[in-house]
Order: sequence, then structure tokens, then C-alpha cells
Amino acid sequence: MLQCYGCAPSESGRGGRCSHGTPASTNGVVPVATVGRVRQCSRPACAEPAEATLTYHYASGTAWLDGLSGEREPHRYDLCSGHAARVRVPHGWTLVDRRSPVAA
Repeated sequence: MLQCYGCAPSESGRGGRCSHGTPASTNGVVPVATVGRVRQCSRPACAEPAEATLTYHYASGTAWLDGLSGEREPHRYDLCSGHAARVRVPHGWTLVDRRSPVAA
């Protein structure tokens, strides 16, 4: 059975590609073309490359915006530069932007 890394098994196996168009693997072997794949923004319908990672802590009412994390994590959200620039947190929460400033 073909399975895309990043998709549920039910989304994989459609002619060798998942619903995202990503080449699927066979027998747990990741095709070379997908190893260095650029991560995409987590926002629905956004195909832009991710440039920042959003994490949050409910108990303290804090959200952090960091540079793109080294690995994809299920409780973090990878965002493109446009979505990262427009992040809003709930009333009473604090957003801490820890990204490195861009050199001019």
C-alpha cells in the first residue's frame, strides 16, 4: 500500500500520490524526492512555504512565534510569512514574537 508521510493512510494511494499531490512511499521507504521537501503553511488552502512556527500554552495565555522549527510537530503550526504577520491571539493573551529581525 502506498502511504504519504504527512497524510493519513486513507488519503494516500491515489495513483501513487496523496491528496496533496505528494509522491507516496512504498513499504516505508521514503522516495528521495520527498526527503528535502519544503514544509508548507498550516493554514487551509495556503500553499506558501512555511517561514515561522506558532506554539501556545493555554494555562498562561501565551503564544510564541518563532523562526521555522527544525522538525514538524503535531502541536505546533508552521506559517508562511503572510500568515505569521497577521497572527492574532484571543483577548487577554500575549503574543511573543521571538523571530530574528530581518537584516536590511
